[in-house]
Amino acid sequence: MVTMNEDGSIEHIDVPGIIRKTGIIPDGFSVDLIFDPIILAESLVERGLRFESQLPPEMLQGLKDRIMDVENLCIVPAAIQQQKLELFASSMQDMKEAGADGDEDEGEGGREALSITERFERASSQVSQRLDIDAESQE
Repeated sequence: MVTMNEDGSIEHIDVPGIIRKTGIIPDGFSVDLIFDPIILAESLVERGLRFESQLPPEMLQGLKDRIMDVENLCIVPAAIQQQKLELFASSMQDMKEAGADGDEDEGEGGREALSITERFERASSQVSQRLDIDAESQE
């Protein structure tokens, strides 16, 4: 679980027993998925895949297992979750614009040929960098 201190820094703590016992997340918090299905869905759509039936069953199950794994879940302040979603959207837009401008290495069809994992890691890295910049500017 992640909490935010009064100075704006974040702290990782163990999930309190009451939350584990009841399964109720306190007001002002939400569940964050570390391997985010938003990035996965965007990547699949860019590759022309719009339906689950277009993926091999074992790949689809592997993706679902990874997303739903307990290690993929984290309770975070809702403000952090909202900021992450906004940064992901911005990062995905930046990547699309860079691809349209021809700034990236071209793969098949004039686009960079990145795997789903590579796209997720690139977007996550951009979000982390932006969060670090935002934290530094608040100091």
